[in-house]
Amino acid sequence: MLHHAQPNVVISQKPFVRMVFSFALVAVLAAVAFAMGSSWLASEQSLKIVMAVFLLLVPLYFVLAAAKARAADTNAVTFRLTLLLWWFLLISDELFDRISNAQGMYQGQFSSDAYGEVVTWVVAFVVLLIISLARPGYLKQMFSGSYKWVSLFILSCLVSAVYSPSPLYSLGWAFKLFVVGLVLRLCISCMRSLKDARALFWATLWALLFVAILSLGEAFADPTRLFAGVGGRLNADPVVLSATAACLLMVTLTLNSIQRRLFLIPIGLFSVFVMIFAFGKTGLLAGLASATVFFLLQRKVASSIGLLAGVGMLAAVLLATVTPLGNYMKLYRGAGTLTGRTELWEKAIPAIKQRSLMGHGYLASKFMWTTQTGRYAEAGHLHNGFLEALYSNGVIGLAFLLLIHAAILTNLFYAKKAISRAGPLKAGGISAADLRVGNVLVVGSVALYLNLFINGLFTVAFGGRANIQFMMFLSLLGVSMVLRQWAAPLTVRHNTLPQRAPTERPHVLVPIA
Repeated sequence: MLHHAQPNVVISQKPFVRMVFSFALVAVLAAVAFAMGSSWLASEQSLKIVMAVFLLLVPLYFVLAAAKARAADTNAVTFRLTLLLWWFLLISDELFDRISNAQGMYQGQFSSDAYGEVVTWVVAFVVLLIISLARPGYLKQMFSGSYKWVSLFILSCLVSAVYSPSPLYSLGWAFKLFVVGLVLRLCISCMRSLKDARALFWATLWALLFVAILSLGEAFADPTRLFAGVGGRLNADPVVLSATAACLLMVTLTLNSIQRRLFLIPIGLFSVFVMIFAFGKTGLLAGLASATVFFLLQRKVASSIGLLAGVGMLAAVLLATVTPLGNYMKLYRGAGTLTGRTELWEKAIPAIKQRSLMGHGYLASKFMWTTQTGRYAEAGHLHNGFLEALYSNGVIGLAFLLLIHAAILTNLFYAKKAISRAGPLKAGGISAADLRVGNVLVVGSVALYLNLFINGLFTVAFGGRANIQFMMFLSLLGVSMVLRQWAAPLTVRHNTLPQRAPTERPHVLVPIA
């Protein structure tokens, strides 16, 4: 069981450490050599690659140095290194500017930033291979338990990428999804307690904060074009930025409910500000709905009302004082087609029917303009996670995606029910503090799932590219698996409690299949 202590295997495997250091040294030397090799390699793009690699290798060095100083066990070190990889993959999208040139990508022509991003994925994959030497057994778990649905979905993406309109483009993103799947599975296999589940939340929080600050910084880099975005909004992707801020709010609320930290308060306020300032309507709706549910599930009605009132007041102030936001609100008022989404979905349905079983290929919706005409043919994706999976991967891919949803909800509801029954009975061996932490993690995961689900109805928060939201969605399956495994002994303890007096109503816990 997760809460049981594991044998303490001290990390004295010097070959493992040497291999990691050797790889880091080779990567840095290669980057320097390339940068000095030609004027193109010494360009801004090559510097971005070097900086991105350093963002991974420098923390990796400090993690290994700290592990050596503390004589940490192998599992703990592997878990920390895997969390570092997870954080790096979450932020990797924001490190490069991929100019959307659908026609060029269709012909196999990609920007240097796109190649740079792929290089960072390859570096992360090589680091993962080295880390895996200490714990190769996790590979056998790829197709076991709830996680098999993730592996099968990734496999469907890899296969369908071959017959995509642009196989090279699709295979590149399928490769990242493949790396993400391996990293998450290794991370799950290393988790031993609720503390480890919290650690995954912390790694996600720092990644979300990094992405939100960097996106906002890029928008403010040129004040004259601050509101040069679509409809006069912020000069950034408002849909992605608002959704990122909404997720940041949920993760912050969850961690702050477990253990109050003073610095989490300004992070939460910052997330609310960014969510409104970017004015992505779906992100706003998802953020408010999930935060409200988070408090209501804990029976904190006053907190939910206070949150809604506070967000409403801040939104009113920003709309009244920031003219472009007020103008956009007036422009959008009265729109009846969800900013064109319903028309886009109607255009996609006939194409879906043509190849309903296998789909058109992973991320094929990026190239709808090759077979269709009209203002929505170049949308880039279908603005709905379920339709995106159906269009790209067919019924097979959609089925795997739906099973991932079902597994997340089943695991979380099982854990919630076990905790609720164990609480009043004060099951032996489980402290009240552990029950509270477990309950907060379950409630926070449910609220975060709702956040991503709402976003997925109007954006591609899951089922498409392995962006930060899709990665978080997959991580929820991992967290739900850990919480279910942690909560499973609560049912055993309950069933083995002494029999109650006949006058008392018995409590029976039926595990969810």
